[in-house]
Amino acid sequence: MNNLASLFESQGKNEAAEPLYEETLRLSKKVLGEEHPQTLSSMNNLASLFASQGKYEAAEPLYVETLRLRKKVLGEEHPQTLSSMNNLAFLFKSQGKYEAAEPLYEETLRLLKKVLGEEHPQTLTSINNLADLFESQGKYEAAKPLYVETLRLRKKVLGKEHPQSLTSINNLAGLFENQGKYEAAEPLYVETLRLRKKVLGEEHPQTLGSMNNLAFLFKSQGKYEAAKLLFEETLRLSKKVLGEEHPQTLTSINNLAFLFKSQGKYEAAEPLYEETLRLLKKVLGDEHPQTLTSINNLAYLFKSQGKYEAAEPLYVETLRLRKKVLGEEHPQTLSSMNNLASLFASQGKYEAAEPLYEETLRLLKKVLGEEHPQTLLSINNLAGLFESQGKYKVVEKPPLDQEHNLPL
Repeated sequence: MNNLASLFESQGKNEAAEPLYEETLRLSKKVLGEEHPQTLSSMNNLASLFASQGKYEAAEPLYVETLRLRKKVLGEEHPQTLSSMNNLAFLFKSQGKYEAAEPLYEETLRLLKKVLGEEHPQTLTSINNLADLFESQGKYEAAKPLYVETLRLRKKVLGKEHPQSLTSINNLAGLFENQGKYEAAEPLYVETLRLRKKVLGEEHPQTLGSMNNLAFLFKSQGKYEAAKLLFEETLRLSKKVLGEEHPQTLTSINNLAFLFKSQGKYEAAEPLYEETLRLLKKVLGDEHPQTLTSINNLAYLFKSQGKYEAAEPLYVETLRLRKKVLGEEHPQTLSSMNNLASLFASQGKYEAAEPLYEETLRLLKKVLGEEHPQTLLSINNLAGLFESQGKYKVVEKPPLDQEHNLPL
């Protein structure tokens, strides 16, 4: 039953997987007992499914309970206990609770080095996870040496062409891309794609992920024709390999729409965004984080076209649901708050925009810190609003040349 649930989950059929995982957990408790290792594995699997669906409030108590019982039954330093610690840290990161995630990741890494050794694959995954957390916080200088070290050790231990080594190359490329170092990122993305095609095959989901990443980089560089060809090929293969309604296929449709929008081809982008949203609601549900991002993207398209009356209810709905699903202080919630403020500013509704910008900035400073790129962009947005109102020298405007919408 658990294997069938896992199969459904891998196919993106979460609604089919959930009752099977729940039934597996119920039967494990009844037959094996509440604290049996297999019962705890079932509990972990259900929590992971909830987390992948964005049901963080449902996932958290299960992860916490799994960790507590694994510590009790297996011991503080057992690999499965450390896996639970890592999973809880990952959940906290997904919720934007970076301060809660960081000590858990660090403790997991410390114990893995002690128990399994400095070069064990699980230890290397732990180093990578800490680097990913730092990158999410905008701590790029802290993330880089960890990514580099993970890549070096994975090449040494697993081999240059091992899938995990390729993931490390990809992650380092992603860091460079986020820093705007496109010339450093491109050869790494190209190499990852070449090796994934060789090792995993042309149609493997990770190969498609590499194709998508390189296409995004091309878009960021303004190489729209090269990006379009890759996005279209990724979408074609995703439909063939994963199916028309798989979340990764829907992401590919969204990405092609995003490219068209970036080129100002709004009429080409709109039906793709609408189709993505329709299918995400069907497949993942109305309140899944990916669905909310899709609503936000459609709103952003309408705003770019000057269709402010069409954009406003979508931005309002995204903000309401992100507060409900992700929490008041999640970075994506703050992005929604910023986007609604930006819409109000574009409409000349400065009195409505100002308190939203100020609240966004206050919370970004609290959650991400004073120097995070999103915080600096928020300062820039508030300064721009004051400038539009003739309120000069109220906020020092940092030298940023970016769109006033935070990342979608």
